[in-house]
Amino acid sequence: TTLQLQTIEIKAPRLQSFQIGIKTTTFKNFQKLTIATQDLATALSFNTPIFIKNYGPGRLATTAIRGASAAQTAVIWNGFNLNSPMLGQADFSLIPAFFMDKIGLQYGSNSTAWGSGAIGGSVILENKNKFNQGWQAVWDSKVGSFDNFFNGIGLGYSNDRFSTTTKVFHESGKNDFPIKNGQSDRLRHSE
Repeated sequence: TTLQLQTIEIKAPRLQSFQIGIKTTTFKNFQKLTIATQDLATALSFNTPIFIKNYGPGRLATTAIRGASAAQTAVIWNGFNLNSPMLGQADFSLIPAFFMDKIGLQYGSNSTAWGSGAIGGSVILENKNKFNQGWQAVWDSKVGSFDNFFNGIGLGYSNDRFSTTTKVFHESGKNDFPIKNGQSDRLRHSE
């Protein structure tokens, strides 16, 4: 007689496959709460030892890990490389930390498992599927000086076989701080 065995599929994330001996840093839960309303450049500059080359709010922000250039740093989101194919680097000011469930860093040339000559290191961004959670909602808001606002909302649903999450955000800032040019005035056209 022949027995038909049920098919079993085993999946292992690529990150764990090559993680032996690699220095990896991930954010803790309390850190994730404080960075949720920030862009990735601000979150990384205040919470990690890597250097972020930032040219001001809303402008280009790139990284330098262990002296390597931004083109030698891979930005990986759920296994996909987010580096621009034209420039070979990613702009961290365009990526909101609100969208990510897990943010991690891999230092040094061991992170070249991700390819693209990432000899400086890799920034690993992940979203986790959570099953059997039912409906979930998240809302983050930030109000800052000079009319800076951030609002983000997320809605998700999961059962035992299906999981989905949608997140949207809106960020704005007038950036109209006072300046002195012979008389008191406010900076205009700097939104």
